[in-house]
Amino acid sequence: NNGEYQRMTEEQRKTWDAYYDPENEAFLAKMKAGELSEKEITQWKYQRYMHDYLGSVAAVDDNAGRVLDYLEKNNLVDNTIVIYASDQGFYLGEHGWYDKRWMFEESLRMPFLIRWPGVVKPETRSGAMIQNIDYGPTFLEAAGLEIPSEMQGRSIIPVLKNEGKKTADWRDAIYYAYFENDAVHMVPMHDGVRTERYKAMYFPKTKEWNLFDLEKDPQEMQSVHDVDQYKPILQELKQRYVELKNQYEVNSAAIAATRGDEGWWKQRDQAKRAQAKDGGFDLVFIGDSITQGWEGAGKDVWQKTFGSTKALNLGFSGDRTEHVLWRLTRNQMGPSRPDAAVILIGTNNTGHLMQAPEEIAAGIELIVSTLRAKSPRTKILLLGVLPRGADNSDPMRVNNDQVNELVSSLHDGEKVFYKNINAAFVEPDGTISTDVMPDRLHLSPEGYRRWAEAIKPTLQEWKVLP
Repeated sequence: NNGEYQRMTEEQRKTWDAYYDPENEAFLAKMKAGELSEKEITQWKYQRYMHDYLGSVAAVDDNAGRVLDYLEKNNLVDNTIVIYASDQGFYLGEHGWYDKRWMFEESLRMPFLIRWPGVVKPETRSGAMIQNIDYGPTFLEAAGLEIPSEMQGRSIIPVLKNEGKKTADWRDAIYYAYFENDAVHMVPMHDGVRTERYKAMYFPKTKEWNLFDLEKDPQEMQSVHDVDQYKPILQELKQRYVELKNQYEVNSAAIAATRGDEGWWKQRDQAKRAQAKDGGFDLVFIGDSITQGWEGAGKDVWQKTFGSTKALNLGFSGDRTEHVLWRLTRNQMGPSRPDAAVILIGTNNTGHLMQAPEEIAAGIELIVSTLRAKSPRTKILLLGVLPRGADNSDPMRVNNDQVNELVSSLHDGEKVFYKNINAAFVEPDGTISTDVMPDRLHLSPEGYRRWAEAIKPTLQEWKVLP
């Protein structure tokens, strides 16, 4: 089932098998016979891995040489820019890791070699911090083309023409983010900022920071985030972190992210995919724990109100907009193209992170557009984020209300219908009865009855319900 092996031609497979099969068979025979200790098995695997890795490096080097030889033989050297780069570095045991994804230097740093006759002096080494977002602007400027203003990187040609030295206006820091959180990789979501000397990494799930002094600790073996003399530096980097996120318009609410490292979440995702695989659903509910609660406190109301139609509950407790995006972009609905979808999401973006209303609204807008693209026939009932907290002055309720003001503009009266049903849950004085929301967030059976009654007329009008 190895993808790389399947891509090989028959001739390549024969060569591969002839080389590896005898060695593999001998190893497996010894292992099954109990002749190898756990340490010896690990050592064998590591040596195989390193052998293959170094062989891959040699193959790239050989073939880069073939390209250079071709240019020379065809008199193309003087008018050809040659660049060797990669999308990231790689771990070979550093930090007890292999692969990539972490913000440590081994994968954060990338090779960038350039040969540009007449512009870049051979053997020039530059300490300027560049990023892969700079490639596009650089290539456009080299080709004499205009660089679009929406491109976030910048051309490195001024640095190249300055003998690799930073220009006065060159960046003093870079921003990095890893948003996926898949159990397959076991790398927590994190982002951060790196300057020439320091690196700050932030882990949102645990709300923890790491700080490394790359001059004194180039291998990043000891975080100094809680060392008194480094606290002013960490504060400075936190400010730079915010500035760079704003500069690059980083909004986690609009970047698909999984929670696959949480066992129950992964199991529920698999169960819902199995339920959805045959399609045929007329109505889909998409949201967080409040939606998932149709299977708990709202179970009887669900059966009474929606039991006559084929309805699918895609509510996942604790989900934020980015998690719904991940589920939708990975086709959690299966082949179903329902008549209607009810979306209720966003309160956890407020509750977990107190994200700005504009950021949450952007995530909701992307959810709507993603669903529209996947199922153009589906009518979307977009509900305002429900009220929460004791009264109208609760900061989280205020935040949700501001989100609702923004997303109400998504209503087009054709395929997207915005509906604010919050009045069904709030008393005249702005308070919320614990008979409706016991914790002033999640619904009781009475709360689900009110939700059902609030949306039932719309679904009946659409002929989804009788």
